[in-house]
Order: sequence, then C-alpha cells, then structure tokens
Amino acid sequence: MPRSLPFRWLPVALCAALYLPLATVAGTDDRFERIEATSRALAEALARLDAADDTPARAADLLAQARRERDLGHDETAQTLAGSAYGLLKERIRSVSAARVQPAESQPSAPEQASPAFLARRQAALELRAAALRVAEEKQADRAFVQAFDRELALADASAAAGSHAEATFALQRAYDGIKGTLVSLRQGETLVRSLNFASPEAEFRYERDRNDTFAMLVPLLAGEAVAEARAQGFLGSARALRAQAEEAGSAGRFDAGIELLERSSREYQKLIRNAGILLPG
Repeated sequence: MPRSLPFRWLPVALCAALYLPLATVAGTDDRFERIEATSRALAEALARLDAADDTPARAADLLAQARRERDLGHDETAQTLAGSAYGLLKERIRSVSAARVQPAESQPSAPEQASPAFLARRQAALELRAAALRVAEEKQADRAFVQAFDRELALADASAAAGSHAEATFALQRAYDGIKGTLVSLRQGETLVRSLNFASPEAEFRYERDRNDTFAMLVPLLAGEAVAEARAQGFLGSARALRAQAEEAGSAGRFDAGIELLERSSREYQKLIRNAGILLPG
C-alpha cells in the first residue's frame, strides 16, 4: 500500500526537497554529488505521495547505476544517468504541482458530500489520468482507456452524491487501479537518458535556472494569498529582478555571475515561502 501524505504537508515536502541541495552540498565542487543529493531528496518527497507511480523507483535505479559507473571511474556516464534521474523526478513534481494548482478543466467537480479520503484519492486518480494521457500522446498510443476511467469516476461521483459511500469508494478504487495499470503499461520498457553534465559553467547555469523555475512555480502553490502581502511582494520583486539580471549575465556569457544571481533569486523565493508560514531547512 502506498504511503500517503496529507495534502497540507505536500508543499513542505516538495519545497524542502528542492531546497536541500543548496543547504547540504553548498561549497562542494563535486557536481555529481549535488545532482545525486537533489534527486534523492525529490524521490523521498514523491514516495510519500498517494498519487503513486513508479517514478521514485525508476529514479532510484538510475541513481544506483550512476553510482556504480562513478565508482568505476566512468564519470560522464554517471553524470548522464544522474541527470536522467533528476529529470524524471523534476517532471513528476511539476506534474503534481500543476494538477494541484490548476485541475483539469474537462473533469467534473467533486461531489460536495464526498469524504476527505475520497477527494484525496479522486485527485490522485485524476493526476494519473493526466500522466497517462501525456505518455499516450508521446507514444501515439490508443487513448480508449480514458473512456473506461471516466465512466468509473462518474459512477463513483454519483454514488458519493447519493450518500452511498461504500459503492463510491469501490468505483473510485477501480478507476484508480485501472488508470495506474494503464500508466505502468504505457511506460513499460521506456528508457529516459538525459544529460545533466556540469562540465561547463553554461551547463551549471542551465541547471540553476531550471531549479529557479521550479521555485517560482511553487510560490503560488505554497504561499497562496500571502503572495499579495507587501513583504511577500518585495521578495517576489527581488527574485524576479535577480532572475532578469541572471538572464542578462547568461546571454553575455558570464555564466559564473549568472549562477550566483540565480542562487540569490531562489533564496528570495525561499524567503517568500517562509513569510507565508512554511518553514524550510537551512
């Protein structure tokens, strides 16, 4: 049974995981260790989500392969494998966060009579549906599975609205299990290999820009209405200004300066989130 985490703790887990590499490996020149630390932290956050898929396990396998390659002295291969693990986890986090912030417009609203447990599992099922559709589109696979899922979801919603909680739970579980099985089947044999090689300052600049994008994406999810406060707006303005300066530095080829500016921008996002009452490590 997948470990579940109440939604109110999801933002803390995700943001803590995203901030961990700066807090724990700052000052080291070992780029591989930095990517690995980031990936392991993100995998731990995702493993606690009820929206279970095989992303953390797949990332763990890639990291294990990367560590073995590095121990053999194959640094370039190790870096590529670690980059693939990071890419998998980052994309899954963005998918989950996007679903939390902006639910799929095509889906009907959940019944008001539904229990919190039903709503949580329903949201998890919808996230798996969205992921399965993306993979099916990438692979040009048949998308008939959506109709079966939607029928089960409609039945679950109707049962919940009628107060038939047991029937609603069973129908929702069928929908969840079915779409999860579809996603696993679609991904079977899928191999993702992405390079995240920090052999140059430009590559590290791209990595820090990517992390900065993720922090910016998390702000509306974590801070909510607190973003409108004057103090929060100050942090937000500073973060965006630093990001703009970083882009200028990167465009001019001054990647070392750009990296420093991106790190400062990310710290401003961190301050904004703390201002909203969410404590982060470091």
